[in-house]
Amino acid sequence: MHQAAANIATAADPTAQALAFMRDRISEAPGLIPASFDWEANLTLSHRRILRHRRDDEESLEVADDEIDAEEVGAEWYVHVLCARLDQVPSVRWKPDAEGSLIFEESYILSGGQPEPLGVSMPPLNCLPAEGAEESEARQVSGAVCSNKVCDNLKSSITCLRAGEHHVLQVLCVPPEETAVLLSSSPWMPLLRGEARLFSGGLFFESAQVGPIVIPFRIHLAAIASYRLDEPTATALVMIRLKPADHSYGPLSHLPEAPGGPAVDPHSLPLRSLALALVVPPRSSLRNSLVDVVWPVWEALFAECHIPYDELASPPAEFAHGLAVLRAA
Repeated sequence: MHQAAANIATAADPTAQALAFMRDRISEAPGLIPASFDWEANLTLSHRRILRHRRDDEESLEVADDEIDAEEVGAEWYVHVLCARLDQVPSVRWKPDAEGSLIFEESYILSGGQPEPLGVSMPPLNCLPAEGAEESEARQVSGAVCSNKVCDNLKSSITCLRAGEHHVLQVLCVPPEETAVLLSSSPWMPLLRGEARLFSGGLFFESAQVGPIVIPFRIHLAAIASYRLDEPTATALVMIRLKPADHSYGPLSHLPEAPGGPAVDPHSLPLRSLALALVVPPRSSLRNSLVDVVWPVWEALFAECHIPYDELASPPAEFAHGLAVLRAA
């Protein structure tokens, strides 16, 4: 896709190439558009260039900004934007009705002849709770979890909770981390930013991208692993592999395995296994809280519940996309 964008940006007739590129791009999503769809009547495509300012590190661009002639400068001076608007998108639920319109846009700059997508650090998936019951439930879950205060006597409280009925997350070990980062094995949400709360029996993460995520370890945890957690000057990862489920991962259960994949039957959701990784920055309050307070409590729980634990020499490949987005942000 990115090389095609580079070809468009440097072509003699970039608009014509943009039209062909965007039509092919949308057609790559199986099941989204039927073969009988009237492209000519419903597809509007455009390519535009926006003259950008020079960055301080671009020593090769020696012309002052106020001396630039927009007709003479090369492709590297522009932000290239490809946009497609698709009207009358057919419904997969109520044929032959239409769902509405779909707009796809991607922006690039060229550096050394190679395209650099500007939206690489933007999340591919954002979800808002539906008005009504779903919104109310999300609000109630967040309210109930966030009302927990930090427990001053972890050992005594955990022992009492194990003796009878108790909250699945148990007690809050440390103050909330308001700027946490969570990586995901799903290509739909490789990186989430939000607030993390570390409980003695699980993890709570709330992000504007997907809403509240509640992970009680005794119920959902299949395996745990860490990377560089014992190195205080390095960025560490705490990786959580969840048990397969057909409904536990919000919108992911209803989406293809990856963008462009075959559509999911809403009446027979497939089993999905999701892995998450909490990013632990060096010399951070999260690292101090996790290593000094939370990790000993979690290790005891892993042993009690016979949850496999590994210390890894390198991050798993399934988090490569999320780590690349984190580095580019």
